Amino acid sequence: MTIPSPEFTDRGYFIYRFYEAALGRLPRYAEFVPDMASISGFQSMAENEASKVEFITGFMARQEFADKYAVLNRNLQHWDTMPPSVFQL
Repeated sequence: MTIPSPEFTDRGYFIYRFYEAALGRLPRYAEFVPDMASISGFQSMAENEASKVEFITGFMARQEFADKYAVLNRNLQHWDTMPPSVFQL
């Protein structure tokens, strides 16, 4: 029986799932390796969570993410400009 590596199950799989959820695709090797390095190493649980938050923040600043969700951002900004009376029944 093989025991899965916590390094991959806790961190690598997080990146793998994040790409799938955010971009609808799997990470390329050239993306996966530096992303994995950014949240790897001997870290406490708090440091690991902080690394993940930092990864997510950086990921959301990437051009591919911005391009995919630019329309959503524009739509949300449109809702912000509507007067509150629009939402009253």
